[in-house]
Amino acid sequence: MKLPGPLSALRYRNFAIFWSAATVSDIGTWMQMIAVGVLVAKITGKASATGLVSIIGFATSGLLAPLGGVLSDRFDRRKMLLGALASQALTTTVLALHLRSNPSVAFMTVLIAMQGAAGAVANPAAQALIPAMVPRSELLKAISLLTVCWNSGRIFGSLLAAALASWLAPAAVVAINAASFVILFFGVASARGDFRVVRPEGGLRTTSLLEEFGIGWHELWTSRGCRFALVAFFGIQMTIATWVGLIPIYAQNVLGNSPGLASRLTALQGFGSIIGATVAAGLVARFGRPRSLFGGSIICVLGLLGYSRATSPHVAYPFAFMLGAGALVYFVLFGALMQREAPEFARARIMSIQQSVIGVSYGFAVVVAGLIGDRVGLRLVLCAEAVLFALCIAIAIGPFRSWLPVLAKGDAPSLRWQRILAKSD
Repeated sequence: MKLPGPLSALRYRNFAIFWSAATVSDIGTWMQMIAVGVLVAKITGKASATGLVSIIGFATSGLLAPLGGVLSDRFDRRKMLLGALASQALTTTVLALHLRSNPSVAFMTVLIAMQGAAGAVANPAAQALIPAMVPRSELLKAISLLTVCWNSGRIFGSLLAAALASWLAPAAVVAINAASFVILFFGVASARGDFRVVRPEGGLRTTSLLEEFGIGWHELWTSRGCRFALVAFFGIQMTIATWVGLIPIYAQNVLGNSPGLASRLTALQGFGSIIGATVAAGLVARFGRPRSLFGGSIICVLGLLGYSRATSPHVAYPFAFMLGAGALVYFVLFGALMQREAPEFARARIMSIQQSVIGVSYGFAVVVAGLIGDRVGLRLVLCAEAVLFALCIAIAIGPFRSWLPVLAKGDAPSLRWQRILAKSD
């Protein structure tokens, strides 16, 4: 069956099954994030505590991701992913049981951190598997579809969490997430093919884990495309992205906390993200990567400025949508650049370093933003982050614009940047 352009990567069986199961799992993940975030906001009433529980899984996953990347480049990536998914299902089940009565925020934080530790293995292995599931010509579309998957989970998970709030306790919502990990486990187990890593020298190395990580870091840093993508991810996580982790407390303390408000804001961001991810490939074909990236960045800045000054939920809704759309154009373009430039034998390690930078920087930024927000107000913090990100973009397209030709490599609408690249070579 011939599928339309953005969906053509789903013609490949392994990717189609993985994508479908991952969508179910992501819905469960977002249901848990919303349910637990709202619960912590009610228990503590503090932005710092809400932000910490929101990001602890990402931060733990980021810290341990390099180890997961090394292991995924040594062994069968599918088996590594299956083991990590089994661990996530078990830990999530324990969390659901804990929430049944008098939950402790501290123990919730520990369990969510354990989920993140399993994710440190799962995420690099999963990302490294994608180029083995689709041909290189479909890689950008596959990455776009995976971001659609994550943000579909954000939308439907958030809406389901809001709809089920009056019917199910948080423990039941988390139990649904545990079941979703089981579904993804069987989806990955059904994939066909050999997913062991073939190294340039023809076999597995016997070097230490630290040496293996050093090789991965060397491969990343000597690739201009991977290096620039890593810096770009760090920049957006330290500025624009923090508002996501603070949605529950922003809804409660700033916008009036109407029923289901946090879920609606999260869902609208998800709708925007799906639009951004879906149109990213088309924007590149029409305008080229540099112009598409600049457009997405401007949308992010305007969206966060508007969201930070919103006087009511109805004013905040369109800006949440804008933030989702702009950020996903940014993430898809740099994610595809990282996948394109990473050598096969070190791909999991390179993707794990990306995951580490994203998780650690995001976690740090959300906690700091929450602590400052408790003192000076969340509106001021978010507005300052928008201005800082705009300044970073201005610097990137000004004195440090040498990365633009790398982004535009092989990009037909960006002939000017390709000529600059040719001269620099």
